[in-house]
This record gives sequence, C-alpha cells and structure tokens, in this order.
Amino acid sequence: MISQQALQSRVEALAAEANVTGIAVGISIGGEKILAHHGIANAETGAAVRADTLFAAGSVTKVFNAALFMTLVDDGLIDLDAPVTSYLSDFRMGSEAERSQVTARMLLNHSAGLPGYGMYGLKPGPDVLARAMQVLNTYPFNSPPGRHWSYSNTGMLVLGRMVEVLLGKTWDDALDERILAPLGCHASCDPERLILDPVAVGHIGASPTDPQKRTDIFRLDSTNGPAGFTMWCDIDAFMRFGRMHLDGGTSAGGKKVLSADAIAEMLKPQFPATWGASDEWGLGWHLRDAGGTTIVTHSGGNAGMHSDLSVVPAHDAVIGVLTNSMTGVMLTQRITDELLNAEFGITANPPPAAPAQPIEVDLAPYVGRYVADDSFAEVVETNGKLVITTDGDKRLEMLMRKLFFTFPMPPLTLTPFADDGRFLSDLGMPVTFIVEDGQSKASYARLGKIYRREG
Repeated sequence: MISQQALQSRVEALAAEANVTGIAVGISIGGEKILAHHGIANAETGAAVRADTLFAAGSVTKVFNAALFMTLVDDGLIDLDAPVTSYLSDFRMGSEAERSQVTARMLLNHSAGLPGYGMYGLKPGPDVLARAMQVLNTYPFNSPPGRHWSYSNTGMLVLGRMVEVLLGKTWDDALDERILAPLGCHASCDPERLILDPVAVGHIGASPTDPQKRTDIFRLDSTNGPAGFTMWCDIDAFMRFGRMHLDGGTSAGGKKVLSADAIAEMLKPQFPATWGASDEWGLGWHLRDAGGTTIVTHSGGNAGMHSDLSVVPAHDAVIGVLTNSMTGVMLTQRITDELLNAEFGITANPPPAAPAQPIEVDLAPYVGRYVADDSFAEVVETNGKLVITTDGDKRLEMLMRKLFFTFPMPPLTLTPFADDGRFLSDLGMPVTFIVEDGQSKASYARLGKIYRREG
C-alpha cells in the first residue's frame, strides 16, 4: 500500500499541476488507512487545509441520504416498492396516475422521471424541504416513472422529505443522529456548527489555468440538503462512511448503522445500464465498471468545489478526494484512477470513441425542440449533422458557472455512434435519442439529464 509520504508527495504534485487551491485525499485497504492534505482552505484568509478541514461533500451526500433512508427500511417504516404517495401526502407532482407509480426505489436509482436540478433558492429553515416540495409540485414529469434513467436532485428532495415526515424531525437532525454521529463523522449541514470548525470555501476562475479566487457564495443552494448542497465533512468522514459499506453496515467502533441486507441492496444493480451516463445504478451509488472490477462510486460538487468517493468491494478498499476549487473537477477522478491502478492494477475503461467508419443515419427523427425543468435543447440539422443548442433559466446558469467551466454548453455538433439513436458530440459527450415503440420521432433526448420532446 502506498506510504503516507508517497501519497502526500503525489497529492502536492497533482494539485499544483491542476491548479487546485486545496485538497484532501484518503485511501483505506482492509484495516489500514492513509490520509493526505495540502493547500489553502480560503484564499482570502490564507487559512491552510488541515487534516480535519471540512469540505463540501456535494452530491456524494446523495449516498449519505440513501443510507439514511435505508435505516427507515431497516426499521420497517417504509417499503422500497410501495407508492411514495402512501407516505407523503405533499408529493403532488403531475397527475394522480403518474405520481402514484413513483416508488422510493425509483427515487434512489434516478428512474422516477422527476426534474433534474431542484435548486429553488429558498431561504433556509426547518421547513425548507416542505416549502421546496410545493415548488416541485408545479413541475411536470420529465419522463414516465420507472421507464428511463435521468439523474435527479429532486428525487433526493422527495426522499429527504419522506424521512422528515416519517421520523417527525428535520432531515439534518435525522442524518446526524442516524448516520454521522454513529459513524463518528466530523461533518455537519448546520452553518452555525460549521463556523466553529476549520472550513474550506470554494474557489473559481475564468479558466482552468487562471488564478482561482474565492467564490462570492458559500454554497449553490440552501434548499436541497439531501441532494448535496449543505453537507460539509472532512476526509476521514468520507473514509468512515465508505468503510461502513464494506463492513456490513457497522461503524469502526462496532455500532450497527445499517443491516447487511440494506448494504447489499444499495450495492446491487438496480437499473439497466445507460450508455454514456453510467454503467449501472444501485441505491444512491453509481456502479462503474473498470476492466471487469466494479467501482461503487459517486462524485459531487458545490460552489467552486468538487469531490469523489469510491468503494472497491473486490479489494476491501475505499478512496476519497475532496477539493475546494473548480479545477478539482479535473483532478478527483484522476487521483482515484491513479490509486486504483497503482494498488490493484485496475484501469478505467476508455470513454466512447467515434467509429472509424462514418455511419449513415436518418437524422430527421431527432430534429426538434426538447424541454426539461426550466431549460430546453433545440436540435437542428446543419450540413448533414445534428447540432444541439441549449438554453434556460439564467439564475441556474449563473449558479452552475460556479461549478463547471463549460456551462452553459456551447452548441454541440453530433457524430453518429450507432444507428440506434446514440451520438457523440464534438466535446466527447455522449448523447442519446430515445424513440418509443410505435413512434417515428424521438420522444426524448438525453444530454446528461433527459429532455422530453415538446409538442
């Protein structure tokens, strides 16, 4: 196993190369754990990253939320396959026929057809999830429940609200009592607690090579904690949480947090592979194939921050990465893949590549306008190629520019990957058009999330 000194040296070199402000990395194999940290937590104050510095967990919180939800399954409070409306009267999206099909399992594996972003800009407070549900209920379903995979922050919102209703307490308190405290995690969603801790803030720049300056907001949104906007943790918390999934739901101190059956269910493939977006999806976890080895993983982001947590059951290993600059998006996966290769000889599968020989495809079924949430994708045929232009809510665009350098996406020119609706953009992004049975035109376009045809 890599030594602490070797890990520290590599982290420092990669952080400098990637222009990352601050970083913490951990690797655990069996009973041995190595941690490293480097850089600056806040460029304005000059505070250094410490071993116990709290970073934004980002969407890795979704797996913490899934684990919290599974404690309710363990307690017999909920059935994963029962309608959500059986437990949550304030879930009123769409028609009664549509919403009555939605189950907790669909929410956990992102197949419920709900909107994607769920960033409503509501003021924080103990009733914020209840208020967010009122906003969510004004949106239509993006696709029929259970039919297609599409990554959804709002699914996590609904799960979090179910936790509150069933336990009679806030989601923050439930997470702390049922997951964070039993595992001994140095983590919190409460700003009043965070201000007393060494806390990293995000940093952004005009480009990956420009100086990364402190963001003007602490987090992207205060509305949707269960999706990943409010939890901060240190690298050891990541390692403790990941290790629980290898130890049958038991903490390092011997406390039973989840049943072995609940852990097994979370790690089991739950929804068919979605080309270009994931390999399989468990409950909360992304199940990524790497040379025949399953990597149980999730990445995350917040304002000027990026993270990654991976569990490798075949090697009894956990790898975690936390960063506090927008450039971290290029580093979290690189460090994880380097450690997987160095320790276990695992090589990440290459991304899809355009076919060597051009594929002739009738483009007409895919041309049109597609909508999702408060955004749209316009698909036109230009000089024998499909070109996609996206646009949407300007507030959301402003927030996402604190997370990704290429948001909003520039117009994308598509090259056919196969004759079944799969394309690759000139940026390497997989795009899929879905033609439903009996239809002559695509009903949906997947560009990361799913868009439905308008009209």
